[in-house]
Amino acid sequence: MDSTEDEMKIYLKVIETVALKVRRSETTRKLKALFHEKEDTLENLQELFLSGKQLEDDHKLVGHGIRTNSTLYLYLQAIDMIKLLVYTKEGILSDQFTLVYGGELLGDNRTLASLSIQSESILYLVLNPRDEVSISVKMQSGEILKLKVKVLQTCQDIKAIVQSMVGFESGAEILTYAGKLLEDSKTLACCNIKEKSLLEMLPLTFKIFVKHSACKTKL
Repeated sequence: MDSTEDEMKIYLKVIETVALKVRRSETTRKLKALFHEKEDTLENLQELFLSGKQLEDDHKLVGHGIRTNSTLYLYLQAIDMIKLLVYTKEGILSDQFTLVYGGELLGDNRTLASLSIQSESILYLVLNPRDEVSISVKMQSGEILKLKVKVLQTCQDIKAIVQSMVGFESGAEILTYAGKLLEDSKTLACCNIKEKSLLEMLPLTFKIFVKHSACKTKL
């Protein structure tokens, strides 16, 4: 018969399986402390389960029927764990979105208990605005410039960047996007310019033709 002081190997199933060596006489609380030492996860964020039953902190492992090579399931009850699950299912990196509950933006280290989040609660995922985007600017010559810019830069800033690349008289060009003239003072975010948007640089004055009857008049 196994002694309660015999060392045994057990497994914790998180996203990946983590192996730990413990004594049968140790408590669930001690097991959480060992996992904290190995994976830097605070004990108060951990909930351990065996065969669907949650393990109480002060109970000994032997009392839960845990034996060598047993597999326990660890649930990390914090927002960063929820975001990790979103990443594994949807492929959205955790720094690209924020979770919202009850109108509050949820910090990664907040626990579900502290937020009163219960079974069947609905959390909302809000994508974070990207700080930088890659855009293209089509010149009158047909040349297309590739730029990496910040969404809070103004259209005037973009014109200055293009001017530094190809050179033209300041104030002699206008920027358009989707057929609309962009105001110099507006930011790219305000103009709804996103990743891979195509802007067009046009001269401030340019030739147009007005067709009237059979005549063509140059303006």
